[in-house]
Amino acid sequence: SVIDGVVIPEPPMERLAAGRHNRVSLVVGANRDETGRSAPLVMTENSYRAAVVALVGSQVLADLIVARYPSVEYGGSPRRAFVALTSDANFICGARRLARAAAAGQDEPVFRYHFTRALENGSPLLLTWGAYHGLELFFVFDKLTAAGYAPAPEEAALAETIQGYWRHLAAAG
Repeated sequence: SVIDGVVIPEPPMERLAAGRHNRVSLVVGANRDETGRSAPLVMTENSYRAAVVALVGSQVLADLIVARYPSVEYGGSPRRAFVALTSDANFICGARRLARAAAAGQDEPVFRYHFTRALENGSPLLLTWGAYHGLELFFVFDKLTAAGYAPAPEEAALAETIQGYWRHLAAAG
């Protein structure tokens, strides 16, 4: 964000932590595979390591990062390790920081979610994408049947539960 002194008068995280914001109940979250749609569909161990070097610009730093996100911990999938790394870096850690800053600056409740559900009845491509960026919104806004998707019974039940939580938050804070 651009700090312009008017619309955005100071860094948002500082504003939240100091309590200089609209104090309302807040929901902050991210999905497990946020970058699942944008990551290469096929990655080898070598292409994974090269992608991390390209992201951080340093072999030494890349080696440290790959050691924290070894593909063996992601079912032996370099792609899944890369998605976890980039999802953490670009979405998940930021959502956690934002929720903590807001909670420190207000008495109103701050809720944090981590959405992990991939579409069970999806195509192989949807399954590869996992719980990608924005997927939870299909559950929140009752749009699971969009584009002809046939949700599994568990997905429909999860959508109903999520909608209930969000409705309750909107109605009662």
